Amino acid sequence: MSEEPVIAVATAAATTLLIGGWFAALVFVSPEQVAAAAKAPVQPALTGTIERGDLIETVAFPASVDYASGQSIPIAAIASTARTVVTAAPGTIGAQADIGSVLLEVNGQPVFLFEAPFPFYRDLRVGDHGPDVESLQRGLVAVGLLSAVDGTYGQRTAVAVSRLYKNAGYVAPPSQEPPAAAVSEQTSPPSANTAGAAGAFMPLSALAAATRVPVTIRSSPGVGDLVSDSTSVVVDAGSAQVRVQTREEDALQKDAVVHVTIDGAESFDGIVTSLGAPPQGGTADSSDGSETNDMTVVTVMRSDGTGIPADYVGHTASVSIERQVLAQDALIVPLSAVRTNSDGGGAIMVADLDGAGFRRIGVTIVASIDGRVAIASDDPAVHEGQSVKLG
Repeated sequence: MSEEPVIAVATAAATTLLIGGWFAALVFVSPEQVAAAAKAPVQPALTGTIERGDLIETVAFPASVDYASGQSIPIAAIASTARTVVTAAPGTIGAQADIGSVLLEVNGQPVFLFEAPFPFYRDLRVGDHGPDVESLQRGLVAVGLLSAVDGTYGQRTAVAVSRLYKNAGYVAPPSQEPPAAAVSEQTSPPSANTAGAAGAFMPLSALAAATRVPVTIRSSPGVGDLVSDSTSVVVDAGSAQVRVQTREEDALQKDAVVHVTIDGAESFDGIVTSLGAPPQGGTADSSDGSETNDMTVVTVMRSDGTGIPADYVGHTASVSIERQVLAQDALIVPLSAVRTNSDGGGAIMVADLDGAGFRRIGVTIVASIDGRVAIASDDPAVHEGQSVKLG
């Protein structure tokens, strides 16, 4: 016989033995192997840790970030002309405007923005005095054109007005009436280089008042629009606020300290600044579609007085307040670690020192909320940092 058939026979025999051995290993399994295969794999116990701290009942409210305030700023027509037309609109939609900014141009003349608690209501010229003059002067002080506020439109105020116009690229209109006798220190004679500006006055058509500045322009009349009694520029305050709508009337009170979390942004301490009814007798949003007339609108600002950036407008938020301290400086465990007894007591499973198992220790349940339980025990094994079995 040649060598090739012998090798082939030997190879076939070896293959047969290997397959047979593998099959035998599958078929002939020891009883111990069968018992081991029948048992479920042992899962390690889920554990938690005993912590120390205060257990506080905290109530959270869904909220949203909106502009701090919105308002329509009336634009006055020029009384001495047949019609008043918007000739330029430098304040583009979405742009921010501050004190001294030009919101519009009417009949080729600027409309300046000032901060005031009420709309301006008259032309202002040398000799006038009153709260509207104070608002004008505060604005002129804010932009560095006047040094003091005294409520009387004197010659220094007139010079500051002239400079305001000049800085914006315009010429202030001279007064059409002889100046009245002013009782202000500002009535001292003007210097030679300001004599031409001493009679400058502010026509009502040049005065626009927002209750809070800076503002963001939301809508504005366009170039070519006629100015009427209903013409206005709609603005939002330049900063934002957090707004909560709730039916729990006593849950949030004015000046209450809260914690605010703005989704995707930051968390900070806040203070409730106002409570009020929904606008227009109940048009606040209601997530469940129910009536909103009984809802309270709560506004929140930063407690440190800094503004909330307007960039956060449109974000959702959460406002939480500590309602009640249930336990102070207590040992706290997850709720799933506590087994309650029929007598109202409880027990926890504490890890042995060697880590091989757990032992049951009775505890007193002090308080429980939001998946956390404050406990007390005289057993030294129950201490901060100790592992406990969950479930």
